[in-house]
Amino acid sequence: MECTITIIVAHSENGVIGSENRLPWFIREDMQFFRQQTMGHPVILGRRTFESIGKPLDGRTNVVLSRTLRSAPHGCLIARSLSDALELACRHAPADRTVFIAGGQEVFEAVIDRADQIIRTRIHREFAGDAFFPEPVGWLWRQTWADTIETASG
Repeated sequence: MECTITIIVAHSENGVIGSENRLPWFIREDMQFFRQQTMGHPVILGRRTFESIGKPLDGRTNVVLSRTLRSAPHGCLIARSLSDALELACRHAPADRTVFIAGGQEVFEAVIDRADQIIRTRIHREFAGDAFFPEPVGWLWRQTWADTIETASG
């Protein structure tokens, strides 16, 4: 079953995506953008990323990638491997066949070479953190859209 694998990520200038299982920033506009892009699509999340959110993302099929969870959290599907997660997500994909990868670091590292596209928000500031976005090696980038949000959040 063929799907378009889309990584969606926000990271700081120094590549940070998380600190102690949390986003190190709160930018409402970015949260709204994430929701708008992923709504109605399956979203694959690692267990720690799912736990940091604390609940299933509404309006989306949530596929939690975990080797340790014994049962699926309410409102979620569970997958033991990336291949299983992609298969589950593809089965639930809408007509455009897009599935989203929403992190964290280990999930991004596992899928980066299989992804068809990346939607990324670059936070123009450096943050301390313990989780980072891996830069794809050998990709030829073609920027298709850019926008700047001025905000005092952070």
